[in-house]
Amino acid sequence: MSITRGINHIGLTVPNIDDATRFFTDALEGQIAYDSQTKLEPPRDGSFVEHVLGLTPGAQIVKKRMMVFGNGPNIEMFEFENAQQQPAQQLQDIGFTHISFYVDNFEAALQRVKKAEDSLFLNLIAILNTKTQQIIELCTLKLRGGV
Repeated sequence: MSITRGINHIGLTVPNIDDATRFFTDALEGQIAYDSQTKLEPPRDGSFVEHVLGLTPGAQIVKKRMMVFGNGPNIEMFEFENAQQQPAQQLQDIGFTHISFYVDNFEAALQRVKKAEDSLFLNLIAILNTKTQQIIELCTLKLRGGV
């Protein structure tokens, strides 16, 4: 028996949770499971949070949302303010670089991703179809214009 049963969730920091939610909902039929931090609440910040999460001084988590996708792992999204953030990484860099989704109909899923991408002014760097496994792979989502 394996010590793990599977992946529960993957963390993803985004510039705007509402835009990211709209993309994942429109493109891949993701659903909001819950919000565990909203702008109606005080931000999660301070020396304890900085220490525990390894954040730079002054960084504030202002929104946090869990989304579910079929039977796969969830995606927990974070939106920060006052944070020293770096641009998206390339595949060759160390760390998490992409998310892949199993789909039943690659062409239909691809069209939904492209439509959502256009509506939110995103550039998808890569979309992959392994043909045999019907996978949509999202690599480095960037807002057009470098925003």
